Amino acid sequence: MIKIPQEDLFFYFFDLAHKEPSKRTNIQDIEKYWPLIKGADFNAKSLYAILHRTVICVKDLRNKGDHHGLDYLRQNIGIWEEAALQQISDFHIPGLTGICWAYTTLGVKPDQRILAQLKEQIIVKLPEFTAPSIITTLWADATLDIPPAADLLTAYEKRINQILEEPNPELQFMIPGIANIFWAAAVFNVIGSDTFSTNLIEKLYKLTKQHDNLTTESQTQVLMASKHFNLPVPNFAWPIDTNASLLRESLWQSLKTAGAVRRPNKYLSEIGMPLDFCLLPDANSIREVLLEVDSRGLFNYRDGKVSGLNGKTLLMTELIYNDHPTSPLVRVPFFTFNDMKRNPNPELQWKNFLSQLENLEPAPYIALPDKGRITLRPIKINLAAKLDTAFSNKGSGPELAA
Repeated sequence: MIKIPQEDLFFYFFDLAHKEPSKRTNIQDIEKYWPLIKGADFNAKSLYAILHRTVICVKDLRNKGDHHGLDYLRQNIGIWEEAALQQISDFHIPGLTGICWAYTTLGVKPDQRILAQLKEQIIVKLPEFTAPSIITTLWADATLDIPPAADLLTAYEKRINQILEEPNPELQFMIPGIANIFWAAAVFNVIGSDTFSTNLIEKLYKLTKQHDNLTTESQTQVLMASKHFNLPVPNFAWPIDTNASLLRESLWQSLKTAGAVRRPNKYLSEIGMPLDFCLLPDANSIREVLLEVDSRGLFNYRDGKVSGLNGKTLLMTELIYNDHPTSPLVRVPFFTFNDMKRNPNPELQWKNFLSQLENLEPAPYIALPDKGRITLRPIKINLAAKLDTAFSNKGSGPELAA
């Protein structure tokens, strides 16, 4: 392992996100410098800056199609965690929310020890949280499938209501932030925690209706949350998703070769989102099966491996299934498709996969690789919680059934 002065090590990471391209350091050297964090004696402020600047850099590269830094951090975030473990109590509010932002941008679930300390510090400092800090931490919990405990959720609601009672609350939260909280409430309801009260949810919904200039992402969040809570769905256009188009087409060619018959496409009612596939397992089948193709960005990760579907995907699963409750819904991840490409007889395995769909009971499932085959496992999510006169705040929790 190389040796480098601690100050130089800090500035290597700080300069990864330098505003002037000529002064940026090379992300390709991250494998050489990242392990040195563990042996250094950085304080909380420096550790936050290292993580934040590195994630800004890998996010920018990911958007340009370079996943090297992202994949490395997903696999080796534990090095930073070991260095930060004794420093979490020293992080100020911007540092705490910045850490949440970094993990969520990476799509990485924190180590349980880090997570426990983050939650402990957040609940202590929550009365001082500004609107942007609340937005970031709730977005992180919802995306990373980390349902807040009831006491933390109650504290969040108290602080949100305090800010909403101040003059011009939309200027503090900004409408995209309100849409984010509204969406997070729907995710929490699906992933199994107590969600916010009916009163707060209706307040958030009404605030989102007061403005027409929402970003595309915010419009998507409002559409999903409104449909989940059985509230009138705004007249927003669902954005066209091109991220999985190549994967989608490649999967269909494999299924078609294995004997699947494509049926007219289905849509998510009110929202207008097209589903990926509606098919019959073979020409003699009667029951239609819905298939969704899941690219890299629809999952959370830990130690370089997929740890589960992210909150957005879980909420969408609930919406699709409740909209089409008589059809099995099967999510096919990118890694399952890649595993079949390496299989010596992929056509046989896709035929076996289609045969499993024949007598499948209506429910949401995920298709996972299993020793050269494809295994279907139920996705356990809360399919019942809605906003109505019999509104129940309690969910049942999602997980991949064993």
